[in-house]
Amino acid sequence: NCGKWDIASHPLNDSTGAEESINYEPVNCGSSPYLSFAKEIKKQTGIPVGLIQTALGGSPLARWNPAQEGDLYSNMLKKIENAGGRVKGVLWYQGCADTNQTSDAESYKERFLQMVKCLRDDLKDPDLPVFTFQLNRYITPPVSSYEDRNWSVIREAQREAASEGHSIYVLPTIDGNLSDMIHNSSSFNLVLGKRLANQVLSKLYDRKTFSDAPDLKAVELKARKLLLHFYPVYDRLYAGEASISEYPFTVEDDLGIIPILNCSFLNRSDVLIELNRDVAGNVSVHAYFGQNPKCRCLYDFSTHYPILAFSKKVQ
Repeated sequence: NCGKWDIASHPLNDSTGAEESINYEPVNCGSSPYLSFAKEIKKQTGIPVGLIQTALGGSPLARWNPAQEGDLYSNMLKKIENAGGRVKGVLWYQGCADTNQTSDAESYKERFLQMVKCLRDDLKDPDLPVFTFQLNRYITPPVSSYEDRNWSVIREAQREAASEGHSIYVLPTIDGNLSDMIHNSSSFNLVLGKRLANQVLSKLYDRKTFSDAPDLKAVELKARKLLLHFYPVYDRLYAGEASISEYPFTVEDDLGIIPILNCSFLNRSDVLIELNRDVAGNVSVHAYFGQNPKCRCLYDFSTHYPILAFSKKVQ
């Protein structure tokens, strides 16, 4: 933030001596996954890593989208230019501030992809890789039912952006412990840094390593049964000794929530959900629904990465 290279240390977003008031943190900033990420990349490749810090805690996407306010976006471009004008990738963890309004949540994917396109155009790098995280939890009672749902809307937008956009990647955080109501703990940031390093090593450095979390690739509805197919799964999906009520799935239709009778694994990557009644009208299936989903995570046994959160309409 002060415009000079230094040895990275926590807090990465220290506002002391910041060149621009736009970088002043309104509260005491804490730990970050990106310091441990950079150390792991250096350890595995021997290549020094420079982190250009431009984040601002609690900022909405509108401030990063040049088609909207875009003030933080402009500041980011300035910082990149001052550091040489080229970056190997972008590390992105944001979205909580866009859960307050349904219009922001429902337009999140479109606006995020718009920002990515502008950044690639401005940096003259059409394949600039962008590495993202889904939202974790917010462990307070939801202010409203629509804000509660907006957390799932944004997690789905983050998943779809990675699926639909090229060179955009996403990792889960839903299994992590928090240091307060909303921020990841220091210990979990170490976990996220390692996950991110594995993904970047795979995508940008051609290293053979576990890189991606299981993602919902297909869902099929037949009578009172839903078949979910996940990919990639490096070993097999498992949920430990979780009871049916602890599984992360929620199914709803025009009549409301449909109780789940049973969940079973058909093979290493398919999950069968059995419902206790016929569906009526529009059907959606969710994983980790809402602001603070009370459930156990479903993991890939080999990586211990949880499945990505999703909210999928069933045709």
